[in-house]
Amino acid sequence: MRLTPYFSLDEFDCHDGNQVPKEYIANVEHLVVKVLQPLRELWGPLIVVSGWRSQDWNTRVGGAKASTHLTGEGADVRPVRLRDVPEFLALIEARLKAGGLPELGGL
Repeated sequence: MRLTPYFSLDEFDCHDGNQVPKEYIANVEHLVVKVLQPLRELWGPLIVVSGWRSQDWNTRVGGAKASTHLTGEGADVRPVRLRDVPEFLALIEARLKAGGLPELGGL
């Protein structure tokens, strides 16, 4: 299921093989539309490293007990090229400082 021209729901499936539960799809859609799509438009292509996590997977990877990943409200993304991470982070920080990306919950 395509969420935007650049993101599809399956990118947010858990790494343990479980799909995003139906009750959390709206959360993922909100995250994509309000946070990730604007980031994508600022930066360019992004890779979803971690999207929704099952409770078991979250525990396995040492995620916070109240992680936003558990409800599809959080995701970890990065630029396609790892060497661009510092520049990507600087762009986000500058945008946040200027009052942009108001729905970004964390960095």
